[in-house]
Amino acid sequence: MTDHDKDLTRQAERFTAADDRLSWGGDVVGGWYLRGTGFASVHVVTCSANRIRPTIPCPVR
Repeated sequence: MTDHDKDLTRQAERFTAADDRLSWGGDVVGGWYLRGTGFASVHVVTCSANRIRPTIPCPVR
């Protein structure tokens, strides 16, 4: 990671923002370049009531 990404204040802000977004049903996406041409991506997708069509339920596994 770059020094910018390693900054503890920046990390705390990102985690706080992600926690807030997940608390109201939003999704969180993150991505980091790895060595060479690799890229790691993380997606956390929540299932909350559809804001446009609240009668549509979350899918069941």
